[in-house]
Amino acid sequence: MDVFDILDRLVAFPSVAGKPNGDIAGWIEAHLTEQGAKVSLLPGPEGDRFNLFATIGPAEVPGYILSGHMDVVPAGEPQWSSAPFSLRRESERLYGRGTTDMKGFLAAALAAVPALVRLRLARPIHLAFSYDEEIGCRGVPHLIAGLPELCAKPLGVIVG
Repeated sequence: MDVFDILDRLVAFPSVAGKPNGDIAGWIEAHLTEQGAKVSLLPGPEGDRFNLFATIGPAEVPGYILSGHMDVVPAGEPQWSSAPFSLRRESERLYGRGTTDMKGFLAAALAAVPALVRLRLARPIHLAFSYDEEIGCRGVPHLIAGLPELCAKPLGVIVG
């Protein structure tokens, strides 16, 4: 599955902030597990939303985190000329809710996983995908609180 196929799948999830996100989190979990990553779904206190944390390489040594969020803002603007939760290619541009913020980054990170797995990393790369970022970063504090159980203290974080 290439980056465009992954982005197409991610955009199709109407993962609007403040709503349940089990569908997108579950798809990402299955995709990463298939690729050989160690994946944890971390339910938030709302009970219907999840953060996701995945590790490629050894979790017990310090590594780097690629961080992003799975939610998007609602797609109610009247200027949409196509279905917002359907990826549309027009010339060299891609249109769909979240293509830039933030599903494009998630797709790039997910597309890199097979190559990262093949490298047999000495230091891990972690993927930390949160929920409800668009309405006040509600999910990420729960994700950060869980990090000591999931990995060694990271060397750094790259936010998409």
